[in-house]
Amino acid sequence: MRKWEVRDFEKSLIFYRPRPHGVSIVRVLRAAQDWWSVLGLAKDQPWT
Repeated sequence: MRKWEVRDFEKSLIFYRPRPHGVSIVRVLRAAQDWWSVLGLAKDQPWT
């Protein structure tokens, strides 16, 4: 899973998975949220 910070919408983060012919959107979250917890990730995990 990867994260994209949207230009001109810096309060939004898009989490997606690359696919052979595009991407699959996993979640769109506000950057102020504890998105680590929302996604069920540990903060010390390596991030792509």
